[in-house]
Amino acid sequence: MVKIWWDSSIFRGKPDFILASKLKYMKGKLKEWRRTRQGNLGLQKQSILNQLADLERIQDQRQLTDDESYLRAVLTVEFEDNAKREEVAWRQRSRALWLKEGDRNTKFFHRTANSHRRYYNIDKISVNGVCTQEPTIIKEEILNFYQNLYTETERWRPQFIARNGKMISEGDNIMLQSQFTEDEIKDCVMACAGDKAPGRDGYTMAFFITCWEVVRKEVVATVQNFHDHGIFERSFNATFIALISKKIGG
Repeated sequence: MVKIWWDSSIFRGKPDFILASKLKYMKGKLKEWRRTRQGNLGLQKQSILNQLADLERIQDQRQLTDDESYLRAVLTVEFEDNAKREEVAWRQRSRALWLKEGDRNTKFFHRTANSHRRYYNIDKISVNGVCTQEPTIIKEEILNFYQNLYTETERWRPQFIARNGKMISEGDNIMLQSQFTEDEIKDCVMACAGDKAPGRDGYTMAFFITCWEVVRKEVVATVQNFHDHGIFERSFNATFIALISKKIGG
């Protein structure tokens, strides 16, 4: 399905724009798919349990045939696989990365994910010694703080004269400035941790690793275009800064 959706989305423009547009299109398709029986882990699990229950009732009345026994074994394996995928999904949502995927602790994942939504909120802030709960003032003060924090005021730079410094060879210089090859880009992608997300679009590196043959062309073109021109789609460098209160309600 990923290959069908990816190939069917046609966009024109720079490579980075095409990649960003395809990822955005895919995100919508994956959300739709997740609500179907094939994408909804809860519905899948319930379907498997219903089939296993039917087989158990048959076994109470008579001995299962070879085909029925085989089906029960297949359903048992599918149930284990479904449980693991559900656990991984909650693990990513809870961001409890210190737990292994093999831990059976779904309640913990639910509780942690819900607590993030509940406590990642700042309802008041102190401005020049005055506590305020006005949302517009809170937003303005936070923006001003980080704009000042990441704005450089110092103009002077120390000078470094390297006339007598050691120099690399011409061959090394050409190699360092040469275009990224597809193999180099692939090796970097494959070396990334699967449960890490390079951006805020919801895609983890596992998506790019697993679907490399599908997304390869657009990813390689985007990286090589960045090498040639030094620019990429603004959304690729966007992020969220989560301000966490030091105490609840503070």
